[in-house]
Amino acid sequence: MSEDLPLKKSLCCPECSNLMTGFLVKAKGLYYYKCQKKCKGVSYSATKLHQSFKQLLNEYQCDVKELDVLVPEIMQYKLMEMSKSDANEVAAAKSKLSQVRKELNVTEERFATGKIEPSLYNKFSEKFRKEISELEEKLMNPNLTSSNLQKCIKNGFDLSKNLSKIWTSGDLFDKHKLQHFLFPNGFAYDKQNGRVQTFRTNVFFELIRSISTVLSKIKNGDPINFDQISARVTS
Repeated sequence: MSEDLPLKKSLCCPECSNLMTGFLVKAKGLYYYKCQKKCKGVSYSATKLHQSFKQLLNEYQCDVKELDVLVPEIMQYKLMEMSKSDANEVAAAKSKLSQVRKELNVTEERFATGKIEPSLYNKFSEKFRKEISELEEKLMNPNLTSSNLQKCIKNGFDLSKNLSKIWTSGDLFDKHKLQHFLFPNGFAYDKQNGRVQTFRTNVFFELIRSISTVLSKIKNGDPINFDQISARVTS
């Protein structure tokens, strides 16, 4: 039955948010998804839901030739954006580290001169040392490099060439893996409108969909508004 109901690991009830299960109507030979908590009216034809899910996957597929032209510009833009964010985070972490070290020094001086009790010294010195350790570890972690980003983009493109086909032809494990990778928080089904509603999408594929949407509205020769793309992804 699991092979016939591959969305069970990701499909959530729109009423109670619990993962849905499924069943077979033997007289019809058809499978259906239903709410585990038996919420009223929450039961869907697996055939229709699978069609809607494949339509959703099509929205995250890309015309590779078209996007390949944009990759260098997109990479440069996103790298600049990431570099600014990384620089701000590093500066904030360094400032915080300096502040905590000073607080630890003051605490040690006050303890050495008998101005605070051992219990208070142990409490605050342990707290400050833990913060220092966490901040130092954060500053030691390498940032995402240009080559790493390029590799991620290439792998993402390879996957996004035909998501619907990959999902259709894959085994149950592959389907679950793809579903969780694209939509880590799962999704629900809007039965009235026949659409799958996602809670959160992998940022790379949301970027692909945003680029495709923007490109469809741009006339030949018009500049691409990267801020518009970024806003769609982060909104």
